[in-house]
Amino acid sequence: MCTPSTATAARVSTRPTAARGSEPARDTRALVSTIRYPANGTPDSPEGKLEPAKSAGPFPMVVFVHGFNTSAARYDLLLHQLAANGYVVVAPDFPLTSSALPGPAVAGLIDLRSGPLERHLVIVDASVQSAYAALMPLAMAAGGITGHAPDRDIRDTLSAALAALVASGTATLETALVGRPMVIAYKMSPWSWRLMRHMGYLPWIGLPNILARRFVVPEFLQDEATPENLAQALGNLLGDRQVRTAIGRVFGSIHRLLRQDTAQKAADAVLPYLRKS
Repeated sequence: MCTPSTATAARVSTRPTAARGSEPARDTRALVSTIRYPANGTPDSPEGKLEPAKSAGPFPMVVFVHGFNTSAARYDLLLHQLAANGYVVVAPDFPLTSSALPGPAVAGLIDLRSGPLERHLVIVDASVQSAYAALMPLAMAAGGITGHAPDRDIRDTLSAALAALVASGTATLETALVGRPMVIAYKMSPWSWRLMRHMGYLPWIGLPNILARRFVVPEFLQDEATPENLAQALGNLLGDRQVRTAIGRVFGSIHRLLRQDTAQKAADAVLPYLRKS
């Protein structure tokens, strides 16, 4: 495990930025990003003043997209653990949807749809490489992870990622149908957890695991859903292409199993009643 450290830089592109609250529309677009990286030092060393652990690299790069009306800082513990486990983590705050910036977040605009797909702007752009000159040799591109995504944009988000962290529910099935490996996590109130754990349900809570009747992807529940565990599990997926490929094959089988021409079956079931009326 490495000691994480941080640096901050800004990127300005020629893309326009829509108005937000009292902030007027602009012809340019600034993505202020915090980068966490494996460094040489001890846990009590001051962050931001540590030398990158170049001799142990290169490390996979992860771009974390915070989602609507939240910010990269909200996920600091998770991002810190990813860096501690050997990942270069770039976390931009997007100008229309970050809660860290003034004014109400703006829904339905370009930040929501292109945020996960815009990670290449953060990594590849020459001005960022200049700002991160000492850090870029550490990294090799790995993929994107998103914190939250609006329902209408989840497929775009998942298509831009190599792996996903997903709360248990129907989102796990949608992630599987897109073919993306995932780590499933869930927390509930302590009293609800005490009641649920003694009810003798299936050993799996994630829909892909239930359909496969085995642990295809890892699940972390309640006290096990820690930043350390989630970061390690995500890191395992990002770092192992063979595992991701094997999971993708299982998800493909689930997709074929569920492809039952449901609309036609529903129409066939209802049509006789319509004819009688």
